[in-house]
Amino acid sequence: MFAPDHEAAARELARVTRPGGRISLASWTPTGGLGRMFKMMAPFQPVPPPSSPFAWGDEARVKELLGDAFELDLAEQVSIARLPSGEAFWELFSSSYGPTKTLAEALPDDRRQELHDAWVDFFESNFRSNGEVAHVREYLLVSGVRR
Repeated sequence: MFAPDHEAAARELARVTRPGGRISLASWTPTGGLGRMFKMMAPFQPVPPPSSPFAWGDEARVKELLGDAFELDLAEQVSIARLPSGEAFWELFSSSYGPTKTLAEALPDDRRQELHDAWVDFFESNFRSNGEVAHVREYLLVSGVRR
């Protein structure tokens, strides 16, 4: 999903998978909880990535990338992460989730604080329910058989 050249990644998947062989991919959807989280982070990033990793979570795009080489079965799924607060999500993600950790560490102190504040507000405003923050994260599960 984070490969910068999606067409090249799709060609390589087709190249290394023998006829009848199977692939499986799980990718966050562009409009789901992780896609929205990355949009919240975007103003803090120095440059946008060369391609959106969330394209692998879009059914139409996956069909364009893999449909000629694979018989595809696509299903949207949901994963829910539950923590007590937006602050708890910040502590977890800024210390252990690669994209967030890397971004937070690269920012000067004032911008890091702005990201922190935006982060906590995002989770509290969008995902607080029943005394906790429940981050609903939709993903596309792709199964394919090589033609």
